[in-house]
Amino acid sequence: MSDFKREERYIVIKRKHLDEIAEHHIRYWLAENSIPTFECVVVESDWPNYDATWEAVQQVEEGTYDPDEITRLQSEVEKAEARVAELEDFCADKIGRLPLPDDRTRFADGRYTAFREVYDEAQRLRQQADELENGETSNG
Repeated sequence: MSDFKREERYIVIKRKHLDEIAEHHIRYWLAENSIPTFECVVVESDWPNYDATWEAVQQVEEGTYDPDEITRLQSEVEKAEARVAELEDFCADKIGRLPLPDDRTRFADGRYTAFREVYDEAQRLRQQADELENGETSNG
């Protein structure tokens, strides 16, 4: 098990919460006291990638971070999203062509069943894309 512990290492102030004078005073005080500022990325706790960012920080700290894996997963997400878009377009096209039969005709006519299979596949791919994007894995 990892000994990784989250640390509160930085004080971050969102600039939009400061007026021009307050920002000037803060910058002046930092400079006068020789306190360096840093270029960095801040991920707010209410953002969807907050936990994934912490996981990446932990992996870097532990020496297990693999940027190639991130790139591969991002590529898989993009491919899955593109396929979902294709299937959604396909379904939208088919819906526009299908008559609106009653339930007896709908099941007797294989078109509804075929449409449903394509729609279900699109939903499955959307779920896989969401899982990949959120760092979840599926064994099914």
